[in-house]
Amino acid sequence: IRAGKRTENDAISGEILRRAQLASLPTPRTRVVWQLLKGLERC
Repeated sequence: IRAGKRTENDAISGEILRRAQLASLPTPRTRVVWQLLKGLERC
């Protein structure tokens, strides 16, 4: 993040969120981590 490079957030947390959604499983902590990292990537 400090170097201005994209993280593996979408590849890892994003995939977890997609698969959990397909299985109707709640993943509130993963979603928060994903959202926080997306915000940091935009800064």
